Amino acid sequence: MTNTRPSFSLELSVQEFEKHYWYKQELVDICRFYHLPVWGTKADLEQRISKLLYGEEAAAPQSAGKTERMKNKQVNEISLHTRLIPEGFKFNQHARDFFARYYQTERFSFTKEMAAALREAESQGNHEMTVADFKKNRMKVAAILWKEVRDNPVEKKYTPELLQGKWEQVKQFQ
Repeated sequence: MTNTRPSFSLELSVQEFEKHYWYKQELVDICRFYHLPVWGTKADLEQRISKLLYGEEAAAPQSAGKTERMKNKQVNEISLHTRLIPEGFKFNQHARDFFARYYQTERFSFTKEMAAALREAESQGNHEMTVADFKKNRMKVAAILWKEVRDNPVEKKYTPELLQGKWEQVKQFQ
């Protein structure tokens, strides 16, 4: 089955837009073109674009809630003991390279769960959360299943059916 994704346009229905996989950079580019805020998670960008397609007005940009001091701080070396907030951890290429090496994979993509955990730590002022708190077996399982989700032409979400045929790869992470 061939899944041909249409180019983005305001003529797309929300259902057609949500049916296909879009890379975060594509979503940023769409938001930028239509003068929507370009910050936030992939889910934030998708929500803004869906509202645009519904004809709703996008909300005014808000602050990401970080102080200037934290925005400018960079982690030099990442380890499992790196504290996220006080050491200025960011989801960037440096962190992506660390996780790719750690999980012994060629490429690594951050998850919504990771972004949500970092936002929660920031909002609660949790200065003890470390990179190790992202190290969950479910991330490995999610990576295995994501290949199925990404290449499947139906709605992009995890379902129990994805485990069919992948059980041998997944059971080691129980």
